[in-house]
Amino acid sequence: IMVGNFRYVEEPLKLGDLLGNRFCIVLRGIVESEAVLKQGIENLEKHGFINYFGLQRFSGGTHHVGMALLKGQWMDAIKLIVRPKEKERQESAEAKQYFLDTLDAEGALEKMPHFLVAERAMLEGFLKHGEKNLVHVLSCIPRTLQMLYVHSYQSYLWNKVATARLEIYGSSAVVEGDLVCRGVGVASGKADVDPDQVRVATVEDVQDGRYTVFDLVLPLPGKRVIYPANETGLLFHKLAEEDGISLEESPHKVKMFSITSLTGAYRRIIQKPQDVAWKVLQYSNEDEDLTETDADKLRGRCMRTSGGGDRRALQIEFTLPASCYATMAVRELTKASSSAAFQKSMTLTTGNESADALA
Repeated sequence: IMVGNFRYVEEPLKLGDLLGNRFCIVLRGIVESEAVLKQGIENLEKHGFINYFGLQRFSGGTHHVGMALLKGQWMDAIKLIVRPKEKERQESAEAKQYFLDTLDAEGALEKMPHFLVAERAMLEGFLKHGEKNLVHVLSCIPRTLQMLYVHSYQSYLWNKVATARLEIYGSSAVVEGDLVCRGVGVASGKADVDPDQVRVATVEDVQDGRYTVFDLVLPLPGKRVIYPANETGLLFHKLAEEDGISLEESPHKVKMFSITSLTGAYRRIIQKPQDVAWKVLQYSNEDEDLTETDADKLRGRCMRTSGGGDRRALQIEFTLPASCYATMAVRELTKASSSAAFQKSMTLTTGNESADALA
């Protein structure tokens, strides 16, 4: 890790200050013509992509932990946090399984690797507070991780409702009862969705064409959001209830893990990438660096002066608002599945095999 460019400022950065991110991504093994690539990228710029939360948001089943916390199932949440992950290091998996089998926090702590911060913090809490005070055990986990679990369930529910909204009403227009908010873009220096500007689309709005699909937003459940006034709004409650969760009342009084204590937020259903730039690169070595990192630029490292080789790659750059996932933009561009199973299969593919067709 390299850090630099330090300077004194009046206010420190805090969670929520980020307005957006600039991405530079290389897709190797491209066989499509430049005409096909151009068409695919223009379609992405024009129509955008479904603004799902990406797989990394749910890494390790964090939404299942969040679900248990919201329901007040403290021991279930603890066991889900400690549960061994797929392809985890043997020493980590053995330490976790030992705790699940014995609930011996002291013994598990001796075995648990130090890089497993949440697990070790929780085990230390277990030693201090015991099984009779599991909320205090969970509170020993770093606060940012506590928030991550509950926010992950919000994201999971949002993804499900976004899919349902597009299946029911389509992706071509706003319908009565939808939530809408005009976008300002990352370059404005303001948050892309202003909660105070979110409103319910009326019949007149629809008839006059005042809003487009790019103005559509859905809420992340919380106490300060409103829900769509159509079937989409009902689905939020229906799908949450299927998970055993009420969006209107909490089964416990622990504010940190209560859906009714979360502020909530809004997120666009369809997101357009901004300031898109792309080019085709040629290369021969699959391990060859094809783009500069910030560290390369700081070090003055010269990149690829010659672009020879019989293999082709697409380098694409774009900007997205905060909390938008570049993986979802690439998913739309390549028409490839973002499922865990598919991504694992892609990891196993080699060199010059093509990415899915761009269309």
